[in-house]
Amino acid sequence: MCAHALPAGFDPGVLGEIFPVVKEAGFLDRDSEKAAFHQELVRDPRDILLEKPHYGAFYDTPLELLLRRRSIDTIMITGIETNVCCEKTARADDVLELDELWSFVSSKDNQRWVWIALCRRTRQVVAFFVGDRSEASCRQLWERLPKAYRRCRTFSDFWDAYQKVFATGKHQSVGKDSGETNHVERWNNTLRQRLARFVRKTLSFSKNDFYHELVWRLFIIRYNIECIS
Repeated sequence: MCAHALPAGFDPGVLGEIFPVVKEAGFLDRDSEKAAFHQELVRDPRDILLEKPHYGAFYDTPLELLLRRRSIDTIMITGIETNVCCEKTARADDVLELDELWSFVSSKDNQRWVWIALCRRTRQVVAFFVGDRSEASCRQLWERLPKAYRRCRTFSDFWDAYQKVFATGKHQSVGKDSGETNHVERWNNTLRQRLARFVRKTLSFSKNDFYHELVWRLFIIRYNIECIS
């Protein structure tokens, strides 16, 4: 048995956008009367009450561990809305890992920074931009994100541009030891192993921007297809 609850005043995200009363009346506020179980709900003493701080029941909760310990491999999910209560409980909202990768064209003084947004669930690159390392380039990455991903939580390193561009409350700057950017860091290694021009100490390089971005785009297309094949 899972209960969806949030700290008082916490942004309920898209649910609050669709139903403003959820946020205004505090229906999901932890310890509030409105968030309590209905008095006619019969709870078995063997029920496990699991509080989930996000829509997904498995993210930031011990649910998977509890199921494994009991050798449970099948669960039934019920709710009043299939696409909200049920689907969002079954799978967590997507999380994006962000990073910027150094490269150059013609000479190492002519730097090109590749900004990427990687979906943690699918491992696919959902947006990218080639430019400098400025806030303007970071904003170009944001504008290239499909609208469906703009509500996602995001993680990046401590480069200042991310804090200025990505939504406050949904973005978090973290160190590598947190593990929150492991997938995008691993993706960078994959890129460098397959395209020598992106290795820091390389003898391979692009002579102009057209071919630099063309090779980059072809790699992403092929990589994303491999993720679903």
